[in-house]
Amino acid sequence: MKQTGKQELIGILFESFSYPMFVIDIESFEVLLANPAAMELNDESHKGTLSCYALTHRTGKPCNTNEHPCPLKILKKTKKPAVVEHIHYDAEGMERLVEVHCNPIFDEKGKLAAALEYHLDVTELRNTQVRLRESYGEIENQQKEIQKQKLKLEEQLQKLDIAYEQIRSINRKLIEKEKSYRMLSDLTFEGILIHQRGLVIDVNDSFLNIFGYRKEELLGKNVVDKMVPPEYLPAITNRIDNKVAEPYEIEAKRKDGVRIPVEIESRDVEYDGEKVRVTAVRDITEKKAAEKQLKTSQESIRLHHDLSHAFLLAEGNDVYQRILEILLRTFSCPYGLFGFINQDGHFEIPSMTYDIWDECNIPGKTFVFTPEQWGGIWGKTLLERKTFIKNHNLEFPVGHIVLHSAICTPIIYKQEIIGQFVLGNKENGFLEEDQYKLESIARYIAPILFARLETEKNVKLRIRTEEKLKLSEFKYRDLIDALGEGVGIVDMHESFIFVNDKGAEIFGLKREELNGKNLREFLDQQSIERVIEETKNREEGKSTLYELQIISAQGTRKILLVTASPRYDLHGMFIGTLGIFRDITDRKIMEGDLIKAKEKAEESDRLKTAFLTNMSHEIRTPLNAIMGFAELLKENSLSQDNRKDFIDTIINNGRNLLNIISDIIDLSRIESGDLKMNPQICILHDFMQNLVGDFESVKESQRKNDLKIKMVKGNVDESKKFLIDSQRLKQVLMNLVSNAIKFTERGEIVTGYTVENHFIQFYVSDTGIGMNESQLEHIFERFRQVDEGNTRKYGGTGVGLAISKAVVEKMGGSIQVDSRENEGSVFSFRIPVILPEEDMRYQYPLETAKLMYRWPGKRIMVVDDDNSVLQFLYIVLKKTGADVVTCKSAESALEIIKEDPALYHLILLDMRMPGMDGYTATKIIKELNQDIIIIAQTAYALNDDPRECYKAGCDNYISKPIMADKLLQMCHEYLGD
Repeated sequence: MKQTGKQELIGILFESFSYPMFVIDIESFEVLLANPAAMELNDESHKGTLSCYALTHRTGKPCNTNEHPCPLKILKKTKKPAVVEHIHYDAEGMERLVEVHCNPIFDEKGKLAAALEYHLDVTELRNTQVRLRESYGEIENQQKEIQKQKLKLEEQLQKLDIAYEQIRSINRKLIEKEKSYRMLSDLTFEGILIHQRGLVIDVNDSFLNIFGYRKEELLGKNVVDKMVPPEYLPAITNRIDNKVAEPYEIEAKRKDGVRIPVEIESRDVEYDGEKVRVTAVRDITEKKAAEKQLKTSQESIRLHHDLSHAFLLAEGNDVYQRILEILLRTFSCPYGLFGFINQDGHFEIPSMTYDIWDECNIPGKTFVFTPEQWGGIWGKTLLERKTFIKNHNLEFPVGHIVLHSAICTPIIYKQEIIGQFVLGNKENGFLEEDQYKLESIARYIAPILFARLETEKNVKLRIRTEEKLKLSEFKYRDLIDALGEGVGIVDMHESFIFVNDKGAEIFGLKREELNGKNLREFLDQQSIERVIEETKNREEGKSTLYELQIISAQGTRKILLVTASPRYDLHGMFIGTLGIFRDITDRKIMEGDLIKAKEKAEESDRLKTAFLTNMSHEIRTPLNAIMGFAELLKENSLSQDNRKDFIDTIINNGRNLLNIISDIIDLSRIESGDLKMNPQICILHDFMQNLVGDFESVKESQRKNDLKIKMVKGNVDESKKFLIDSQRLKQVLMNLVSNAIKFTERGEIVTGYTVENHFIQFYVSDTGIGMNESQLEHIFERFRQVDEGNTRKYGGTGVGLAISKAVVEKMGGSIQVDSRENEGSVFSFRIPVILPEEDMRYQYPLETAKLMYRWPGKRIMVVDDDNSVLQFLYIVLKKTGADVVTCKSAESALEIIKEDPALYHLILLDMRMPGMDGYTATKIIKELNQDIIIIAQTAYALNDDPRECYKAGCDNYISKPIMADKLLQMCHEYLGD
């Protein structure tokens, strides 16, 4: 090809390049030759001679800054091709990163005559490479001679690779979020088990705590074989086969073999694409204990009534036989005896099961034993005056019947032993609870037995005729007064003719005041009808046990447990009623409290179950969007706009998930009493105006474009400053406005504030669906929502208003709501006015404009064991021009710092890492160089991390997830411009 032809070809190629290319005079910076793409940069404001800096930067002087180094100056100095990066702006004013290539042109004598300069727009390529892979390096090392089509192909391949890395990064974040969501199930005290026909798929921490297992010991194992006793297996298998959902109770085995009572409730659900069974297990040990205590109390009352009747109604030694029969029946024993210490100091046994006596072949057997004859376990009890239990190796004389077990309990009154109970051969032996019960009975009858023995002792000193007359008098008087229960006798018309002191005390009068009064004076109409009914039973010869409500002389309502028996004259005619009664008001109140507690617990369980079900929906909805759009990013055919929209959608839904987690964390802080305020100086007018944009964003996200939001200006000066925790105040207002937007389809939402009577009153009114009185009653309760059904229209976690109420009250204020169904609602709350001191700095509103941070010459170290966190922080900080060093462990960071502790200006340090943690590393670094700024970073939002970080020596604290703007602003405080 001829020389001219080559030049023409070169000219054609020069003109056809799509990127700017021009020839520059080496001395004057004059553009000698430019292709059409270069001339498009000229805004035609420069006429005549055109310089390179006027063409590319539209300035009047050459580039000479760190951000815009002049490639021509570099070329003149080195005589070699120069490549630099400049920031240009396109026609829309958007910032573009341009790679400037400047190549020397020598004349025939080898002298530098001119330069050929061309520009490559590397904004998209550089952004994607820097965002996802540090190892890609600088794009200027690519060979310039690669053909244009091949370069485009490689760029596409790189973008696909970047998209793949994006998806991997998103998946890693989703896995981390999934771990966080698992924490929600561990917040409940119920054990949660996910299984397929008994084979464990997953469990929560509460389940492991209840049964004492580690998770790896259960996964894939059959939980039925491990935890269900054999006698329950058929019923459990039947419930699983028939998918029974109703709750039921069984005993379950812990890992240590101990059986505990549990309540089980199961549902079949979809889990990871398969049908599984979700089982909630509740440890009801305390509930069973309460039921047992109530039952024991009732049994004790019944037992005391039976014992009292035995003493009152039996004659002679029949009393002892009746008491023994009650004891044998109560303790399920075949053998026993009941004896007392007579007036001679001997142990006398008027009552003994006949088979002991009949089958005993001991010579000279007797019913009375002198102290010298006291032997065996029963004699030891009399001598040492304490209970003894023996369930094996019992010693007894030849001819005595065989005893396998025995319990002996002394009866002591005023520190003197007056009798003894002996029971034998209980199946499976006697336990400590048998000892407690028998000793309780001994204490109860001790005064009665003492009164009886004393009566008998006194009667024996009188002549036989007097003995018969006085025996009844002493017996009834002493026994009745010693009972500790009310005893009364009424005639056929229910008028009192006798009452003991305890009975009169129950009615609120003295004995002499109550005698002669009619029982009906202390009853309401319903109780009068009950007494009339019971009197008919007495006339028919029936004895009954029933409850009766009375009104004491002081006006106090009491509930009595009455044992009533008929009384007859010498001719057998009915003449009245004998009643033994006990005040059981406190017991009935306790029973009512237990029922209310049970109902409250059941309601709490229902609300928590509904909350967890709803929380699963609220979490999975944005999670579905994140995973769905992440999957779509794999598509090669996506346009740049679609790709940007998809990434925005993923980010927005990720923020929604973060908001849900933040609500749960706040709720946990409220329950633990750890909710803290951080008051700052705030110009209330500016604060409210800044919220308008946030309200509009919520409206747009809910697609309520026809809805109007109106902000009403307050009644104070616009520059007026208050001391308020502005972040918590924003949280409350955002909750109220978000709810108003959610429940309002048309009309308007009005919000504003007024200041009066030392309070700031805020309000949010809407024209939405409103609420009825039943809904208003529970509106501020946690986990409550307007529609708690499975087909809820409006969504939400049900904790926003509960959190808002707690925050307002923490500020020293109060919140209320006024609403009418289908008309709208007005939420209002007020907080006390607190004015700042004169020398306090104004801290709100924060500067919202996005700043350009530049820290060239500063060296920053980032220490974190997570690669994705390191990559993200490196990208954010590198844009500032600082020298950024990354380390994956505290140990490796210390090795680098020790080489020159003065070299580093700021360290971002993760506090929770394998090996050495951040707290220990902080102390060592501060010993090396006290001036190094250390900013702690942690993801443990529920712990008291800030205090621990500052205690270790950190200068500041930032929690994950870390927002780039917040991080840069915090670093700016220490690094400056």
